[in-house]
Amino acid sequence: MQSTEKPTRNIKVPFDSLTLCAVLAELAPQIVGGQIQEARQPSPTDIQISVRHHGQTYWIVFSIDVKFARMHRVASRSPNSPTPPNFCMVLRRYLENAIVQEVIQRDFDRIIELKALTRDSEGEPITVTLIGEFMGKHSNLVLVRENGAIIDSAKRITHRVNRFREILPGSLYVSPPPQADRENPFDFDTLVKIGEAFKGVTPTEKALADTLLQTYSGLSPFLARELATRTLSQPHSLEESLKEAWLDIFGSTAQGHFAPVLIQAPNGLPYAYPFPTLQTADEYQKGVTSLNLALDYSYQTVIRDSRFQEEATSLRGQISKAIQRLEHREETTEELLSEGENSQRFQQMGELIMANLWKIAQGDTSVTVQDYFAPDFPEVALPLEESLSPQENAESWFQRYRKAQSSASAAEEQAELLEKPLNDLREALQELEAIEAEAEGATESVRALRKRLRDAQLLTDEVEIQAQAKRVQSEFQGHKIRRMHAPHGYEILVGESATANDFLLTRLAASNDIWLHVRASSSSHVVIRTKNQPDRVPRAVLDFAARVCALHSGEKHASIVPVDYTLRKYVRKPRGSAPGFARYERETTLHVTP
Repeated sequence: MQSTEKPTRNIKVPFDSLTLCAVLAELAPQIVGGQIQEARQPSPTDIQISVRHHGQTYWIVFSIDVKFARMHRVASRSPNSPTPPNFCMVLRRYLENAIVQEVIQRDFDRIIELKALTRDSEGEPITVTLIGEFMGKHSNLVLVRENGAIIDSAKRITHRVNRFREILPGSLYVSPPPQADRENPFDFDTLVKIGEAFKGVTPTEKALADTLLQTYSGLSPFLARELATRTLSQPHSLEESLKEAWLDIFGSTAQGHFAPVLIQAPNGLPYAYPFPTLQTADEYQKGVTSLNLALDYSYQTVIRDSRFQEEATSLRGQISKAIQRLEHREETTEELLSEGENSQRFQQMGELIMANLWKIAQGDTSVTVQDYFAPDFPEVALPLEESLSPQENAESWFQRYRKAQSSASAAEEQAELLEKPLNDLREALQELEAIEAEAEGATESVRALRKRLRDAQLLTDEVEIQAQAKRVQSEFQGHKIRRMHAPHGYEILVGESATANDFLLTRLAASNDIWLHVRASSSSHVVIRTKNQPDRVPRAVLDFAARVCALHSGEKHASIVPVDYTLRKYVRKPRGSAPGFARYERETTLHVTP
């Protein structure tokens, strides 16, 4: 077999069964026989207990974090939660002042059992067991009695979540199912199966690692790769090399001999493992005296980096979305400005129709006229809306002209307002990238940047959005009413059902608010809140609200939609009429394109 060179990989070292085995080998002599003095829960996923033994206090963390599930000794305790959760209170009741009798690993799995001698409410001695299951998203901590009945657990699992393994107070504890048809890695005789699987063939590292994973229980992908790398680095036959690699790891483990190291990954993060690894160059590994404390240092650094990456990624996403929204508004503004520049043609088309009314009959879809605005006076075909009269067709073009002029004016103001926030957000994105490029990313710097952007109203607080949605739901009493913001800061309310239309008309709209509805067709009721100053509402706001009304109507696919508007005080709902029905007067009609 050929020797393989030690690679340097951007590895992520797991807390696997081998690590847990080494942790307990080091920790058990320190705490067995000691007295549990305190139980605390510094976070929703972490429990800490302190054990006093031989004049020294040992702090131990049990974490069921999805990404960082683990159990090991820590150098110091973490700040306690101001309001201890229920499970923490249960642990205090049963574990404080208890004597640790035993702490073991179950079947080379990521499961531990910490047995403690305590007393019940009547002072009688009883034994309880704290079971830690450190299996990613399935991680849990369960406290059970001698008879296997569950006292409580960090995560309660009902039959709706797992009908085969319910974890609730009073239920009997059922162990996680073992890996079926897997061999015990401490049984060296089973190695012959691996040799037979590759008889006459030199396997690749991946193929050997995959076979080991499928054959033995308790192996993590990292450990399987390590065993494969050690095997293929030997000059002997596959059978001899595999046995030698197995003895290096499991032979030493069976005797309780470990050589813990702190590994520096290429990304700069430190990881701890019970043995040196061939998956990383020697210069990136350093021997340590305590695997437990090395794990404590490693996870403090890795978790801090993970939290920073989560904060930075979240903020980057928020800034990018805010930039995209403003860029979209900028594009819309540019389109409106461009349409405003070309709006003179709309007026010309209206005038051409007015000059040729004698050619047009009701129901025509087009008319051919001589374009006297062009230098050569060419003939052009003008489209017509067959449902409109010739004069109304001309008016629709004049309406488009006025709308384009008004929209262009509003767009020019909007363009000036967009420039600064866009520049500020782009600069903030560069600042975030600079923070991420620092040797040690500071979560506090990311949070400070987020707060600054929120204070400047460049970012929206998601929590505040949810709170506002709840307030809106309360204000509208559950009716489907949408709140929109029109140009110049005006608020528009849109009813999205017949009953919502009634509620909007009869309960929300003020007397001098402007009410809109599509003429002679079904549509949502739309209300512009005028703050009792309807005469000051700009034409751009009326056009915006009319288009919203047209889009929420049965005529939304028409090219021109007539929308009536009047003051709320001129709208009434006849007694006994159907939901959404109303009569109105003193209206003005706008012809809009949805």
